[in-house]
Amino acid sequence: MTFIIGRHGTGKSIAAAFFCKDHTISAWHSVTSADRDWGIFASHLEAAVSCERAAKSQRIPECRSADPEPDEIDAFISELFKSKDVASLIVIDDLHYLFDEQWFESLIAALIAHLPYSTHLFLIARSLPNSPIWRFRSKQVMNVIDEEILYFLSDETIEFYRSQNLSEAEALTDHLVSFGHPGKLGELVIQRSNRSRPINHSSINSMVSEAVHFTNG
Repeated sequence: MTFIIGRHGTGKSIAAAFFCKDHTISAWHSVTSADRDWGIFASHLEAAVSCERAAKSQRIPECRSADPEPDEIDAFISELFKSKDVASLIVIDDLHYLFDEQWFESLIAALIAHLPYSTHLFLIARSLPNSPIWRFRSKQVMNVIDEEILYFLSDETIEFYRSQNLSEAEALTDHLVSFGHPGKLGELVIQRSNRSRPINHSSINSMVSEAVHFTNG
């Protein structure tokens, strides 16, 4: 399990999406404010994770109360992951919407307890959770990647700018301005290139995901 934390534009989702390409079956759920209702979140998670939705929906325990007990959440997640066809990579994006919910810590505990060995889980959020889930990190069951790891080093910025036909001097200037922030660097490249077409993101995607892979490996 990997927890990626960073503000908007730091490349969190880009890194996770890059990893999805290497998995035959991947699942992605972007949390919204509506998911603060456990019943809605549970339904969305079930739909995203299960590759045999119709069959599983008949045997997964109902856990749709507004304030579920920890054992209810544990039973729900346990059954959800029993399928042989569970995605090998699961991404839950914008998890910060759920930080203040009473059932959040129970959800994380259940995910850690029942996540199949062959499945990797990416949790993505803009900030640190308030609940004491960081104890799981000390037990070496959770990798935590903060936004500083996703920022570009100066040589990475130069490499990225070269891929966009921009000079090393321009790269170093913009690196100082942006502090290596991936989103800001992308904006500066567009401004310097004076073009309306989107930039080629292959280089920036590769470098951000490489940082995640190095930390996670």
